[in-house]
Amino acid sequence: MDSRRPCSLDEALEGLLHREVLRPSPGGLHRRITARVRYVALQNEECRRFRRACLSLAGVGAAVVGALGMAAWWLDLPARVATQTPGVRGHLDRLAATAWHSGYPVLALGGLTLALAAGAAFAMRRRMR
Repeated sequence: MDSRRPCSLDEALEGLLHREVLRPSPGGLHRRITARVRYVALQNEECRRFRRACLSLAGVGAAVVGALGMAAWWLDLPARVATQTPGVRGHLDRLAATAWHSGYPVLALGGLTLALAAGAAFAMRRRMR
């Protein structure tokens, strides 16, 4: 090969490899490669099945919560419980005052912030792959 004459990379590699002796591949190489390809394909299929199962579970959960909410709205359960159970309003007021003054809202906000940060970190990790 003449180093003074410009040529493409493909031509240079072909010229160098043309002189090399072709050696046989090691025994079982094809079997190992196909096994690895099958493993990666199976792993990708399992990831897809897991995502599909998680999404369907979330959909069913949202449907159940929505159905229970619609049933409570249609039956007017909050008003019935508040008006037909003696002492409920005073009890609910006491629970609300206790929860507000005990710091539970701060803990709930901290938990929500932690959950959002973990979700954002997980999403960023998925994008980096």
